[in-house]
Amino acid sequence: MARGFMLRSSIGLFFILTSIAATAAEHRPGDVEYTVGLIYTADESIDTRFGSGIDFSSRVGFQAGVDYYLSSRFAVGFDMAWVEPNYEATLIPDDGSAPVRINRRARVFTGHLVATYNFLEGPLKPFAEAAIGWTYFDSRVPSNPPIVGCWLDPFWGYVCSGRYRTYDDTNLSYGAGLGLRMDLSRSFFAKATYRWLELDLDGGREKPLLESASVELGWRF
Repeated sequence: MARGFMLRSSIGLFFILTSIAATAAEHRPGDVEYTVGLIYTADESIDTRFGSGIDFSSRVGFQAGVDYYLSSRFAVGFDMAWVEPNYEATLIPDDGSAPVRINRRARVFTGHLVATYNFLEGPLKPFAEAAIGWTYFDSRVPSNPPIVGCWLDPFWGYVCSGRYRTYDDTNLSYGAGLGLRMDLSRSFFAKATYRWLELDLDGGREKPLLESASVELGWRF
């Protein structure tokens, strides 16, 4: 019975793959694709020349992108990701006192121009990519006292709310990636990507390497 089930499953998988191969359409110059999905960022530690540092924990976030095909295999586009990892920062006071440790959840936003090359033109496409852009980091640590404002709300009455600035920074980031794409039909596809990025961080002993893995669904116009 088990052998019969495996045989039927194998035959079913064969027909599914054959159907995908028959319906997949090759890319043409001018094709536009959109993707949305999830991104997983790995643990990362960043140390500086001054003894301070920061340790990020792994986290799952959101990713989206758009690609424009210049040929059947080559595309250029833009993608962005939003992740909120927990971190522990070690700060070195300039008065010589003991180091200060802070635990928070950061906001990290990335935006990159991406060039992608598909090695094959069938329904399964291994690909490589190169990316350059920026990485924005918000520590969620206040940099000044909150500014409080009050007003009369038509629904809630007299309302007061405070806002404050936080320590943040934006840095150049660039890197490369490898992945596999599978066309599900002429319009829809799925892809998985492993990417590593270097962050051009001022004051760092070395450029930190940010590793991530993403799974996305996309559609073509």
